[in-house]
Amino acid sequence: MVASLEAAAAAPEALAGTILGLMLAVGLLVALRRPRSTSSHLWRPSNAHGFLPATVPPPQPRLLRAEELLTRLPELVSDHSVTEAIATLPEVDLPNLLAACATPLEAEMLAERAALVYAFLGYAYLRGDAVLTLPRTIAVPWHAAAAAVGRAPTLDYVATVLANPAGIATFTGLEDERFFYEHHVRIERAAAPAVGALARASSMRWRLSPTELTRALEGVAIGVKAMAELLPEMAVGCGPEVFHGVIRDCLAGIGGRVEFEGVRDVDGAPYRRTLTGASGAQSAVMPCVDAFLGIGHAGRHELQEWSGDALAHLPPPHRALLLRLRARAPGSTAVVQRTIDRLGSGRGSGGGWPVGAATAKASAEQAEALRAAHGACIEALGAFRKAHMALVRSYIIQPDKAARPGSPTTIVSTPPLLGTGGSELSGFLSGRLLDTVRAGLGRCPVRPPAAAAASCPHALPA
Repeated sequence: MVASLEAAAAAPEALAGTILGLMLAVGLLVALRRPRSTSSHLWRPSNAHGFLPATVPPPQPRLLRAEELLTRLPELVSDHSVTEAIATLPEVDLPNLLAACATPLEAEMLAERAALVYAFLGYAYLRGDAVLTLPRTIAVPWHAAAAAVGRAPTLDYVATVLANPAGIATFTGLEDERFFYEHHVRIERAAAPAVGALARASSMRWRLSPTELTRALEGVAIGVKAMAELLPEMAVGCGPEVFHGVIRDCLAGIGGRVEFEGVRDVDGAPYRRTLTGASGAQSAVMPCVDAFLGIGHAGRHELQEWSGDALAHLPPPHRALLLRLRARAPGSTAVVQRTIDRLGSGRGSGGGWPVGAATAKASAEQAEALRAAHGACIEALGAFRKAHMALVRSYIIQPDKAARPGSPTTIVSTPPLLGTGGSELSGFLSGRLLDTVRAGLGRCPVRPPAAAAASCPHALPA
């Protein structure tokens, strides 16, 4: 009798334990089935690899049929059989595949590779079929991959360059296209010292000391200078006529809003979006350098994708770094000038006590080093933008003029020339170069009057 009473008393506790266990199991199952956003594992900015991934996402056996089509894509594009080939593609349950991954890094590698594969296949399909609806066999896994990596589903700089460093994925199979992607990777790798300096500067909680600020500016200058020196080497393996006549069209956006079959928006309506093109202007390097230096850009020529905080084409860690730099602008003209003024007044980086001759001399040397570092940074950035403009002339403007006899030789033409990312080249390039020149010390006031603020967006209040 006593034993029966004890068993009855224990029953509710056992039942509660069982229910709790079931709840935990269900919660774990739901968590495992939810697509993981793990982009911090691959895309953390680094002094070693810049904005390139720590590990390149390899081809995935779990995407076997789609991977096979990607390797055959140039052939399928050439003989206009993309539509028929994709009709045989099975639909991959990507969320389940991601949930089955053993580690977050494995899941991210799979998601990034899926984003690349389906981006190339999707754009080839839309161009080959001249429709604005993606079949669910591409649309559903591509949308899931984009959600998992925290970016918009589109053919972007990540898919064509950052996650495609050997240029293995191509639309044409031409060596020129492969070299085009590979050379951008070399430029990104050259930027690594600048990216490392930017990451360190953004991570410091307080204002940078004169020494820290000088080192950050020097690191940025080294990286940007190396990038500028590499730009002209595009001509080594990618011909202007091939780029303008073939590759440029492959990277361009899709006109009109594309429906993703089998995907629903948050309100239950069919998911549709405008698919923009891939462009070197989508690299985070130059926007981060501009943000660090406090160089602002505005006007009708600006790319919409760089406005605001959405930045949907960037891996989340790149996006976070850019937003931190925008919020602080630790290397801006105003900050550098104020630091130089403090050093010149003998107050150093902190106090206001009088200093001796030796300290005053050291402060003067620090001020001069800081001024030189800032000047080197602006000079390197200006050189990069001039080299970029020269490439645009060779690869877009001159071939465009040759294809349309009688058009002007300047950047301005009718209709205006656009980059693959959608920017109007005239204002986009010349405006950035002008803003860079204006950012030099002595060219922009630390306290701009209200009337000058619009033309000097990088100047900050003292």
